[in-house]
Amino acid sequence: MSDTSKKTNVQMFTRLADVYSDVTITFSDPIRVISVKAHRNILALHVPYFHNLFTFGDNLQKKEFNIPVEDAAVAELFIESLYGQRVDFTSDCCTFLHLCKLRSYLCLDIDLEQLYQVKVPAENFDLLLQVVNLPEIKLNRRLFRTIKRNVPKDYTWEGVNEDFKQEVMRKEKYIISGGKKEIKIWDLNVITEIRGEIHQEDLVSKALVKTLTGHTGWVASIVMTKDQQHIVSAGLDKSIKIWNLASGECVKTLTGHKDWIRSIVLTEDQQHIVSAGLDKSIKIWNLASGECVKTLTGHKDCISSIVLTEDQQHIISGSSDQTIKIWEAATGECVKTIIDHTDNVASIVLTKDQKHIVSAGTSKTIKIWHLASGECVKTLTGHTHYITSIVLTKDLQHIVSAGVDQTVKIWKIDTGECVKTLTGHTDLVLSIVTTEDQYIISASRNKTFKIWNIASGECVKTWTDDENSILFLALLE
Repeated sequence: MSDTSKKTNVQMFTRLADVYSDVTITFSDPIRVISVKAHRNILALHVPYFHNLFTFGDNLQKKEFNIPVEDAAVAELFIESLYGQRVDFTSDCCTFLHLCKLRSYLCLDIDLEQLYQVKVPAENFDLLLQVVNLPEIKLNRRLFRTIKRNVPKDYTWEGVNEDFKQEVMRKEKYIISGGKKEIKIWDLNVITEIRGEIHQEDLVSKALVKTLTGHTGWVASIVMTKDQQHIVSAGLDKSIKIWNLASGECVKTLTGHKDWIRSIVLTEDQQHIVSAGLDKSIKIWNLASGECVKTLTGHKDCISSIVLTEDQQHIISGSSDQTIKIWEAATGECVKTIIDHTDNVASIVLTKDQKHIVSAGTSKTIKIWHLASGECVKTLTGHTHYITSIVLTKDLQHIVSAGVDQTVKIWKIDTGECVKTLTGHTDLVLSIVTTEDQYIISASRNKTFKIWNIASGECVKTWTDDENSILFLALLE
């Protein structure tokens, strides 16, 4: 701190002390004025109101940003002296950000958890940038996400470092893994940027965004709400849980299934959850209230997979009873049963044109069915053991399958040709997802993840989560 700054600060603190304390303070002792921290200690001892201003953390944590009236004058005077700007702390919605700057000046800790969740109006975005760039704050992906969430429309970024801007505006991509009693959210951008082998310490410290705990059994299915504010999960504990993505809090638990749940989907209007599992039933739930509004029965064995038609009029289910059923969503009536499968159905998807169902299971084959007639129009063979999961590529031109034979296969939908077989896993592959930029992510029973380039078939990244096995993958991008 320069001699001029010391002199200015001494005068300012003396003035504040004279106004707001019954004690006369002199700042002549050079030890007392050598650092900001020393000023803080003196104020804490001699200026009760100022001490109060920086010790009402409980209120801040509860997001009660209004400073007590008796402290407002002190805060306003102090920040005006520091920054040359007048702030009305009794009404300014950005009080917390101003307090961050004050606490930084006085060498006090800043509540990062609260900073991660802050929301500011457009006119105060520059203030947020000032705070996140305070020297004691270490920038991380959570802070970049906070900034991105608050960027005003048509913001010019004038005077902002280009690298900083690019980091803020980078497209977020997350892989969500469901394992034993927990859900983990991983930053896919961070994972792909780690060079060489990924060690567990780096994986957890750099790439793990959040862990959601609350399930008492394996998590078998995960979906994301369209606004990306909530995750819905289900599994072996027979429950469906709705999680706030920002806080990681479970906000609702739905119970009613009599056995573990294998598959869940959300309706397009985001008003209902559809679930199915080992109790042979399909249930439709009101997302807002958590009430089960309809139960569909008819399968004779476990329901492994469900999908909704694009028009939301029909639910399609695949079961271990070797059938695929088509249900009218409004009435719950089963309107068609496809019975030509020769073994358990483990996974189903719908083609882009909504005219065909793709199914796979323990028969080691993939079958393509005409939705309207129920006729099997194509059978794809190549796997040497039963198939655990099928998905479509984002361009909807290819089927991707994975199974117990430890391979991932890519098939052309129109011809049924297997165009690539991806090998490298050393245990059965349990779940796969595809990304917008044409990659496949796969997870195997031995806790290993792999990222594959669809065009080349090359495995571009491998990592292992030593802490938990993976049963199900979902993608947020």
